[in-house]
Amino acid sequence: TRQLDELATMTDLAGDLLHHAVDDMGLSARAWDRMRRISRTLADLESLDVIEEQHVAEALQYRWLDRI
Repeated sequence: TRQLDELATMTDLAGDLLHHAVDDMGLSARAWDRMRRISRTLADLESLDVIEEQHVAEALQYRWLDRI
């Protein structure tokens, strides 16, 4: 988790989106970290240093599909 804090920096909007989604979806701390890792991967695919809102939104969509 400590490394994830260093490597998965987010914009304020991205962090807010993830916080709200975790509260609304009732996700665990493990799911929180998983969403951050997936968001980091999506940002890496675009060669970006910071996770943006669209990366979190896409990661959450994948999570939502797992629940269906």
